[in-house]
Parts: sequence; C-alpha cells; structure tokens
Amino acid sequence: MENTEWSGSRRAGRLPAWLALAGLGLALAGCVTDTEFLAQNSSAALRAAEARGGFELDCGGVQSRVLSQKVVQGVQGGYGWRGAGAWAGPWTEYTVGVSGCGKRAVYMVVCRDESACNAFSQTARVID
Repeated sequence: MENTEWSGSRRAGRLPAWLALAGLGLALAGCVTDTEFLAQNSSAALRAAEARGGFELDCGGVQSRVLSQKVVQGVQGGYGWRGAGAWAGPWTEYTVGVSGCGKRAVYMVVCRDESACNAFSQTARVID
C-alpha cells in the first residue's frame, strides 16, 4: 500500500494540482484589459468633470461627454540620491467636454480608480 501522507513520502514538497490552479486563477482575477479599466472609471471621470464644470461655469445643470480616453502606464519618479522614487500607474485619462447655461469647457480627468479622479483645466478658459 502506498504512503499518501505529504511528509516523509515522495510527494513531500509538491503542491496538489488543484491548489496550483486555484492560485493561478486568483492571480489572473485581478487583471483587466485597457477597455475594461476605461469603462470602470468613465462614470467617475464624468462626475469629476461635471463637479468642476458646474462650479467654473456657475451652472447647476451641466452635461458632459468623453471626447477621448486612454490608459497611461506607470512611471517611476527619479528623486533621491539613487533615483529611487515613487511608482505611479497605471491610470486612466479622459478628455471631457462639459456644457451648460450657454457655456462650455474642456477638462482632462485622471483616475486611479473609481474613487480617485481629478479634473484639470487644460486652458483655464471658459467659452461663452
């Protein structure tokens, strides 16, 4: 009769196949495509642009739409005596047009995830 205990047998040190497959499945579960990443953050990006646009345009009823979008891969900052800096990315970047009360503005919105989006004015100009 074969010894099936893990310690003291020829199986010692090996992972069962189901455990290895489960680990692989968990590792891949966190991966999303660029299209999925953009879709996940687009609603939050529009909300961020509408909040900024509503304030700058002095208008409560603004509308927004995505003009362009892309995923920006990570970059490493180069400060410090060895150039070891902080790692940032990937993140989503949207160009969003906002209009309301007869005015328009364009913002660049950067999102790390759905809870962390910032809208920036590229021209600091409101079109009347």
